[in-house]
Order: sequence, then C-alpha cells, then structure tokens
Amino acid sequence: MECKEVSPEPTRRIERWPVRSSRHFIPATKKPLPLRLVARVSYFTIMSDLPRFAASPISLSLPKPVAPPRYRQPKKNIPQTPEDRTRILHAVRNYVAEFAPTPPVPFAELSEHADRVVAHLGCEPIYRDYIGVLINNELWREQLAAVPFERRLLLMPKCLRLESKCP
Repeated sequence: MECKEVSPEPTRRIERWPVRSSRHFIPATKKPLPLRLVARVSYFTIMSDLPRFAASPISLSLPKPVAPPRYRQPKKNIPQTPEDRTRILHAVRNYVAEFAPTPPVPFAELSEHADRVVAHLGCEPIYRDYIGVLINNELWREQLAAVPFERRLLLMPKCLRLESKCP
C-alpha cells in the first residue's frame, strides 16, 4: 500500500512505505488533501491553571544513615591535635629559616636540632622524632620544589603496618 506524508505544502507528494513514526501517513491519492487547522495548542501552561486532583499521601522511607568514618588517634609520639601539629610545624619552619642547616644532615645532628626545637617549644620530649622528620622535610623542601612534577617519582612500601595484615 502506498502512503503519502501529510505536510504543510499541499503540492508536494512523498511516496513512502508506512513506517512507525510520530508523523501521520495516509494512503496516496491523486489529489492532495487540504490542510486545516483544528485547534491552536499552547504547550506553555501555568501549573496553577491545571486542575487539581486529590492525591493519596506518598510514603517515603529514609535511607539508612551512613556511619561516620572512624577517627583513629595518632600514635603517642605524634602530637594528638591538628592545632599542636600545625604549631610545631610553624616553629620548625622558623627554626630552619633562622639556622639554615645544609642537607643531608646526619642523624646525630638532626636529633640535636630536634632537641633544640623541643626545648624552645617546651613540648614533651617524646615528640623529638616527629620534629626531626619535620626538620628533615623542611631542609629538602626547596630541592624537591625545583624538580618538575613530571620528573617526580613516589616510591611507597607495600605496607607501613603489620605485614601479616597487608593484602
């Protein structure tokens, strides 16, 4: 069966097989059918103009609450609060800027510098190793900053905790 597409141009005839589409097809005839405007449809309606229907209440169930992430306390030889760690870091940066030791620093000399910072801050001597690591990091900061990101390589050990618990 031949079909013709209804189009706004009455003289144009398109012969097609019927296909599923949103357009309407009618059988092809010798005379084109005249087009007529049935109704003007406005697709932009205001929600308040729509009729309201009584709707049944919707029951919603709340999702299960997500447990907050566990907060693990730092080890005993590391300051327990972020404020203390930040205060010590600023003191270490000031110490390195003032005394300017040249890296690489031997471990014995590094522990002497850490003891000076501990005495200056008046904090517990158990933090001496932590402060020594901060001093060493600050000593190497400029050399590390001179290496472009594309040339850096981060090597990490398999696990820093117990080897029996590592995957």
